[in-house]
This record gives sequence, structure tokens and C-alpha cells, in this order.
Amino acid sequence: MDSAEGEAIMCAVLLLQPRCRFHSLASDLRLRQRRLCFLVLSPPHFSIALAYLRSLSLHAKTVLLARLLLRSLSLLLSPHLPPHRLRLREFDAAVLLHAMCDAYDPSSAGDRGIDWRSLIAERLAEVSLSNAGLGGGSWPVISQHLDAAVKCRRLVDAVRPSPDSARASAAAVFSMAVAEGGECAICGEEISGGAGMPCGHPFHWACILEWLRKHNTCPCCRFELPTDDVFGEIERVWSKALKMGRRLSF
Repeated sequence: MDSAEGEAIMCAVLLLQPRCRFHSLASDLRLRQRRLCFLVLSPPHFSIALAYLRSLSLHAKTVLLARLLLRSLSLLLSPHLPPHRLRLREFDAAVLLHAMCDAYDPSSAGDRGIDWRSLIAERLAEVSLSNAGLGGGSWPVISQHLDAAVKCRRLVDAVRPSPDSARASAAAVFSMAVAEGGECAICGEEISGGAGMPCGHPFHWACILEWLRKHNTCPCCRFELPTDDVFGEIERVWSKALKMGRRLSF
């Protein structure tokens, strides 16, 4: 991520509905801190969450962390939309993994030799005494989510050096409007009861469904639909944030 992208994201975040955004961001941050505190204060639950994390492959851990970071990126831009959903077991594991990444010292012996519970407890105490933990205004809260959003982008850059096509999510396809008439933008034939993309382009259902099996974009204008692929969704939301920030800065 270059400085121009960072400035555009900051512009989008700071100019979009500050009151609604802060309430959503603060609520999500409190939820994460409560779940992490619960794990630290309950050794059995901490052990279960840690064992679950260790049972996952590196790719599965990466996806889990990406899904948590995507929550911050999504909430920064759309406070009224529900955050990226995680089941409680996955949410606890993701919060724990994020805390482990923040607390990890590269010079230490290794995962098995670290007392993660004590290390995270110390980190939690520091956070509780910080401006964000003591309720010192909106910026400490927003900055934590901004930090997560930047990590989100860097994570995608690390695991996906070249963008891949991601198919549209089922929810996005089911929510498409009905196009009563017009010409299909794929085959060029007349439409009667086809599909209308949010961008306004009409298609036959058969034509657009075949396209959306492999893509999450409009074949005409490249308008992006949500996708179930977490890395593709991060790229989509990040791109949306960049466009929004650059537009608002002029």
C-alpha cells in the first residue's frame, strides 16, 4: 500500500458519517476485548481456543485472520451494514490469533515455548490503560480499526501477489433485481424477466449466472458484487474505499 492509497482511505473514513461509524466501531472493539478477556480469565476456554488454532493449517489460520480484519475494513466504510459474520468459536479463535500476532516477539524461542496466556494478559492490561481503553475520544477507537484495515491490505498483498477472479456470493446473486425488458448485455437478445445488476445492466438469467460462476463483476462496466472469497472481498471493499476517498478529497 502506497502513501496515496493511505491518504485516500483516511479521507473516506474521516468524512463518512462519524457518529454512526464511531458507535459501530466502538461496539465491535468492546466485543473483541470482552471475548479476549473471557479467554484470558478462563484457562480451560483459553486452552480450547489455542488447541483449535493449532489444529488449523497455515492457510486456514490466514483465512480466519483475514475474516476478522475484514470486519474492521467493512465497518470503517459501512457502519449500518452487519459486519463479516463469524461463529463464536471462530470469532474467539480469530481474536486470540490477532492478539498472539500483536504480542509475538520474533526473538523469542518459538510458539511452543511461549506462555501465550500471560503474554496476552500483559498486553490486555496495557490496552485497558490506553486512551481507547479509558474512553479517550473517538480517534483511539478509529485508529485501531484503521490499523486492522492496513493489516488487511498487507495480508492480501502477501498471500495474493496477483489478483484472482472470485465468483459472486450466493446472497449477492439472489438479491439481484428483475429486468423486465431491454437487450441482454451478453448475448444481445431481447429480455423478458431477466436479471438486473446493481449497475443497471440487464441480462438473461442463464447468461449472467454462467458469468457469475467465475466472476463477481459486471461483464460490461466491471461493477463488483460481494464475494464469499475473503481475499477477493477485501480487494473489493478496499477498491471501493479508494474510489470513495479520492472522490471525497476533490
